[in-house]
Amino acid sequence: MDKIELLSLGTSSATPTKNKHQSAHLLKVNGRFFLFDCGEATQIQLKKYGVNFNRIQRVFISHLHGDHFFGLIGLIGTFSLMGRVKPLFIHGPKEIEEIIKLQLSVSHSYIKFDLLFDLWKNNDQSELVCEDHQIKVYNFKLKHRIATKGYSVEIYPPKRKINLKAIKNHGIPELYYNAIQRGADYTNQSGEVIKNECLTLPITIKKFGYVSDTAYDESIVEYIKGADLLLHE
Repeated sequence: MDKIELLSLGTSSATPTKNKHQSAHLLKVNGRFFLFDCGEATQIQLKKYGVNFNRIQRVFISHLHGDHFFGLIGLIGTFSLMGRVKPLFIHGPKEIEEIIKLQLSVSHSYIKFDLLFDLWKNNDQSELVCEDHQIKVYNFKLKHRIATKGYSVEIYPPKRKINLKAIKNHGIPELYYNAIQRGADYTNQSGEVIKNECLTLPITIKKFGYVSDTAYDESIVEYIKGADLLLHE
């Protein structure tokens, strides 16, 4: 069964208050953690809510106003101190890589894991950010004072339901069932590739939309339409 949760760590404006922190939102998808923006005190909020830091796989930055990313370098430093070894993917505007690497360099901070930057190629167009068997993430332009993008996340079930009739018609051995449930195609002995959608039942795709700072702009509707959950700052 799909399990999708959203934990808002910060929802305040550029100036924090005693009870509110700057922008940061943790999306949990079947045990995988994705962080959208990383304002100051993000790591403190993660500690407060008992989040396992090492489960955060990707960070999506919407734009380079401080209340949306000033907490990122601190979080990266804490990852290192906690012994993280697996890579961290960072998605955002092209300048984020330069900023983070400069901060690490001048502070002589050495981390033992890879920072994998996936930077926007075009600030004005929607782009496919990342894709695997369980999620597909797009960015899209927002109307703000600097280059800003929202994110649309399509969430697929971790396992698809087998179409037993189709499986039997193609004579597929049971040992391939698990791979097919996880989205794999099947290649028979003749070299014919049988697409996964022919071997599994139709799936229900869930959708999460994240819209940070923006002026009114109806063009974003096509990217967030049909969202099961929409976070709009």
